[in-house]
Amino acid sequence: MGTAVRPASTTSASWDAFWDVDAFVDEVLSELTAMAADGSRPTRSVPKPALTGAALRKAIMAIWCVCFCGMQWRAIGQLTGIPFGTLYTLFARWTRLGLWRRLLDRLCRTWRMACGDTAEPSTVVIDSRTCPSAPSCFARGVDGCKKIRGVKRAAR
Repeated sequence: MGTAVRPASTTSASWDAFWDVDAFVDEVLSELTAMAADGSRPTRSVPKPALTGAALRKAIMAIWCVCFCGMQWRAIGQLTGIPFGTLYTLFARWTRLGLWRRLLDRLCRTWRMACGDTAEPSTVVIDSRTCPSAPSCFARGVDGCKKIRGVKRAAR
């Protein structure tokens, strides 16, 4: 009368976290180079030199640790030897310039092409949902298709 239990797979995985970080760093560096080539990355006009080479790789790894591992800016600054203000300024500047959005768009295009689709989607599906509201709510409507009383919201 017992339930059969399937043992967990114990095969050795080929996953390597450090390889993932190196791949991420290489992608960020190539995207920064592409941004400099197409003019969307402005040149520095301050006397302080930009991070290059090993220091830039270390800074990108530190930003990866903050974003994906949940480390604090001050802690990662002490661990890497790069001031946390410099790390955060890099992250904020790259966010303003759209680096992360460009990386995500490139990843989506690459994934779609690897799955056999076109690089850009051909259709978009937009849906809405109705959030039920209390009878005392000021803005209360009726979603006729779903026959629900509430406030209609567009899905994001």
